[in-house]
Amino acid sequence: MSSDTAESVSAQIASQGAIVKALKLSGKTNDDPDVSSAVSHLKQLKAKLAELTGVEEIVGGREKKKKKDGGGKKPAPSSTNKEMKKETKLGMHVGINEDFGAWYSQVVVEAELIDYYDISGCYILRPYAFTQWEYIQEFFNKEIKKLGVENAYFPMFVSQSRLEAEKDHIEDFSPEVAWVTRSGDSELECPIAVRPTSETVMYPHYANWIRSHRDLPLLLNQWCNVVRWEFKHPTPFIRSREFLWQEGHTAHATKKACDEEVRTILDLYRQVYEDLLAVPVIPGVKSEKEKFAGGLYTTTVEAFVPYTGRGIQGATSHCLGQNFAKMFDITFENDKGGRSMVWQNSWGMTTRMLGVCYMVHGDDVGLRLPPRIAPIQVVIVTIPNSKLSEEKAQMLKGMFFVSRHKNRDFVFARLFLVPTLLPCVCDFIRVVDALFIKSRRLKIRITPLPIVHRSYRWVIMAWSRHFFFHFFLLVFFCLSHSLTHSLIHSLALSKSNTDNAEAIGKSLTDSANVRVKTDTRDNYTPGWKYSHWEVKGVPIRLEFGPRDLDNETCVLVRRDTREKEVCKLADVNARVPELLVEIQQNMFNQAKAIRDTSTITVTEWKDFVPALDKKKMVLTPWCETKESEEEVKKRSSEESEGGAAKTLCIPFIQPPLKEGTKCFITGKPATVWVLWGRSY
Repeated sequence: MSSDTAESVSAQIASQGAIVKALKLSGKTNDDPDVSSAVSHLKQLKAKLAELTGVEEIVGGREKKKKKDGGGKKPAPSSTNKEMKKETKLGMHVGINEDFGAWYSQVVVEAELIDYYDISGCYILRPYAFTQWEYIQEFFNKEIKKLGVENAYFPMFVSQSRLEAEKDHIEDFSPEVAWVTRSGDSELECPIAVRPTSETVMYPHYANWIRSHRDLPLLLNQWCNVVRWEFKHPTPFIRSREFLWQEGHTAHATKKACDEEVRTILDLYRQVYEDLLAVPVIPGVKSEKEKFAGGLYTTTVEAFVPYTGRGIQGATSHCLGQNFAKMFDITFENDKGGRSMVWQNSWGMTTRMLGVCYMVHGDDVGLRLPPRIAPIQVVIVTIPNSKLSEEKAQMLKGMFFVSRHKNRDFVFARLFLVPTLLPCVCDFIRVVDALFIKSRRLKIRITPLPIVHRSYRWVIMAWSRHFFFHFFLLVFFCLSHSLTHSLIHSLALSKSNTDNAEAIGKSLTDSANVRVKTDTRDNYTPGWKYSHWEVKGVPIRLEFGPRDLDNETCVLVRRDTREKEVCKLADVNARVPELLVEIQQNMFNQAKAIRDTSTITVTEWKDFVPALDKKKMVLTPWCETKESEEEVKKRSSEESEGGAAKTLCIPFIQPPLKEGTKCFITGKPATVWVLWGRSY
């Protein structure tokens, strides 16, 4: 095997080890399913590495080598192992195509999106992720309020009698319902459910509030959390036991009003995906088997994750018909004086949207966030003077430091009394005299206080912050040394860089309404900062250094393509917004091109499973029977190890269906084109 393969496995071990560590730090024990699964995968990776490099185990960073037959000599370390020891933990350690699951588990932590919690399937949304959810809320709230929808909030607890009132509705949810059965040491007489959805919470009150046709339409939405105790493998944002969502519940006088709203809301979901998240989706209607339990029909927007070849339900808008109205007796006096039942809709989207965005746009480096959803659209990274080496920087730190006392800055400059600098001491008095003369002319108060202490001469200068550079002149003339000159000049440029970078950031924020972060931290190298912000997916990195200051330019680096361009400082406020628009559109175009090439048309069963195995979505002619849908699911599962296929949706935009076209699975006359795929 090649060393590249060994390095790849080593990277996977590092990534999986970080996942195991994070799970254990969250308080989970070794008996927890998440921990045991993660540890098992880690052991498999270590065993694989042992085959490639002769490493049996890694304990405390020391490698245990296999003994060679008849060999008493210690084997020489391989170049592969040397390279692995040099591996840094900065950035991503596993490629998105190597192991997508490991990549996703790492990126949501490294990009500071989530942290693990001590209850399986529950995650902490960190500010970087929650801010993105807030942008979605802001957009969607504004749009639904144009339609007359109002926000409200209903309790999260549901009585057992209410939840089980609609048996068809609760049938799909019953295995996932979490129940509260105890209060302290006492058993509750009647268990209380934690809402998996809110139809049965809200609709009894709709029956009280709706009396006349004048009370319609009733348009309510709530932003809340729900709990569904998933038994499948939890995945952050995609499948969790508690998640955030919005759920709209509306009542109308006519089915026509319901139908119009269903499509209007679904188009808003499409806009969230395509306009904010730059994720192309396919709007359509669910099959009878896949529709919302208890509803009349379900519409959906379906996305596609190319790295796994799986479709994913993005958001749904349901026409509930009059089923719930009958169950909860929601009637009204119509305009003719008679009694009628309302028609109802429900619609919802969840934080799954964020996970879809990360999966669709991510790459080997980390996240790639579309500008409209990115909490930070531009990060400004200052670059120190390249001539300032590490050795010089350490000397600079040892030569002086800054302190503050009574609202004044004090710089302590240390003069080492070594032979090369002794002649400079004689010049000290003449320099001070000269500065005093200049200070009187400029009305600057400069107070030199020479102090001799052991082998050091300390020069303490107090000066106004506005005359920072005058102190540098003093130190320069006092020391009169080329190295000192280089150091002081570099520090002056560094301060100037920081001031100018902050000015650029403020200008972009104020005049162009761009979300900017200026990273002037001096305890990290520019390379470390580049990697950090690339993992977090910031759309534009603006690099600014001493040379750029001299040329009045900066460098703009795109996260989507990683291309660089030089931009004049005077043009930054105009160019950055343009570039953000270009990045947003390019990310959508890239994702759409991949989605389109990953969708193929099949008319015969023999081509169906091979297409699925190539990570494709498959469009086929279909007869729309539940029996044929079950047959496809069963046969695709039996004929492939990749898993069963299911209907994703019947797209609204239908290709022409020629007369006489047969269903690809039954041979019966086809009625529609349907999209199939493996799904999350």
